[in-house]
Amino acid sequence: MARVVVLSQRPQWPPLSSPHLRHDGQFQLFDSMTLHGSPEVSHREDFVFPESADRVMWFVVHSIVTNEGRSTARIRIAGDGEFYEGESPLLPGETIPLPPLASEWRADGTYLYREHVLRPGQTALFRWAASKTVAGWTVDHPEGGPPRAGVNLEVFDSAAHGIIDTVKMEVRAWSLEAVRNRAEHWRLTENDVGVTVVVWPTERRYLAEEPPSE
Repeated sequence: MARVVVLSQRPQWPPLSSPHLRHDGQFQLFDSMTLHGSPEVSHREDFVFPESADRVMWFVVHSIVTNEGRSTARIRIAGDGEFYEGESPLLPGETIPLPPLASEWRADGTYLYREHVLRPGQTALFRWAASKTVAGWTVDHPEGGPPRAGVNLEVFDSAAHGIIDTVKMEVRAWSLEAVRNRAEHWRLTENDVGVTVVVWPTERRYLAEEPPSE
């Protein structure tokens, strides 16, 4: 069976944001037009609520995934992300090719839900976005701790029908702080000490064991 291992770099700092991008519709953060209009957040920039509360702010994370199993895997990113060709400090001295596409799950031509093929022993590079509203990055997570956001990497084993592995990846970040003596003003912290990335253990589902939907 396929078995993937994911390693991640630290989230890029500073995060990105756009004054024209709000969490009230569908968007792709790695679209060239979106990236072009989304500069890094400045330490001198204040987010003033409520005007800026719904703006999107996101961290870009570069990761690698390796198929350490014995069969070919089909992989996709559930969320904002993309695979690419290039190099990584996690594997210095290597140029890692873009894994070939397996199929497209959407007819509109977007990248979302496209599957790539990863053969045994192969590694692929991908980047993903951890996005929330600006207001969302200022509020404790409901389960405790810092705000968090991320994506899932979904793995389908071509040699074992009905098995889906999911690797959850998330950024946890205290990245915004209230501006002293200025009500409803928030500003980026001086550094990324409070920003971490977490890769959760793989969760496996066997579709054959799930009851049919009514």
